[in-house]
Amino acid sequence: MLKSMRSLEWASHIGAVLAVGGHKWFPLLVWGVVIYFAVRVRLDAELLEMLAEDPECAPGRLDQWLSQAGLRFSSGQRSIKDRCKGARGLARYLVCAVLLQFAVTALVFWGSK
Repeated sequence: MLKSMRSLEWASHIGAVLAVGGHKWFPLLVWGVVIYFAVRVRLDAELLEMLAEDPECAPGRLDQWLSQAGLRFSSGQRSIKDRCKGARGLARYLVCAVLLQFAVTALVFWGSK
């Protein structure tokens, strides 16, 4: 499911091109939010794929690596179920951000006529 979010990211890029082509800069701010969530969703997709390859040892090693890299601040090990729940939440945020970007783009273009 997470890898299928790539098409939303591409749709967002098209929206950004439309905004730039029309010299409308406000939708680009929302595009930045879309890019943030797109990168997070892509990262989670890759990490969950790694966890699926080695479900016994990988979660502990991943948590240790994330903590050492300064990317994880909470203590305790999370289950695969918890990680999937978090990834789905990020995917929902991505969908909402793309919808917001297109709504803002449409309002800006309609408002300028």
